[in-house]
Amino acid sequence: MLPREATHVDAEAELAVEIGVRGRRIAEADALAHIRGYRCANDLSARNIQYAEAQWTRAKGFDTFCPLGT
Repeated sequence: MLPREATHVDAEAELAVEIGVRGRRIAEADALAHIRGYRCANDLSARNIQYAEAQWTRAKGFDTFCPLGT
């Protein structure tokens, strides 16, 4: 679902990493032990908002803007 203020929306296929184990200050050698799996992600951006504002948060943060596949 696209918000009405988003007049130009682009989609980008991305690889998402699903974190399965909580951690903090994880050593690089231990990082893969915290990954549950990988998913396809569809990263959407409202370009008209992104280009008009200094921060990209609103342009990428609408409710339906990052659907994930399994």
